[in-house]
Amino acid sequence: MIYLLIISIIAMLLIIYSYTLGIKNTLKAIKKEELEPFFKLNLPNNDNDDIDEETEKYNTLLENVNNYEPRGLNQKDV
Repeated sequence: MIYLLIISIIAMLLIIYSYTLGIKNTLKAIKKEELEPFFKLNLPNNDNDDIDEETEKYNTLLENVNNYEPRGLNQKDV
């Protein structure tokens, strides 16, 4: 019984938090300000200069799979 009360209180707090967060983001969107992401992911850049040897190796392997012929004419060395 007490667990249901705790779960209900936690759910109520999460609903209130998400509602206020939605209002805050809506006001920022109306003012055309930049919104902050909820999660910040540190993704690597897609610059061609930063491709390491292992990534080039896997790209070559994928090209070999895509260009497969039984005679092996369009295959590249890995």
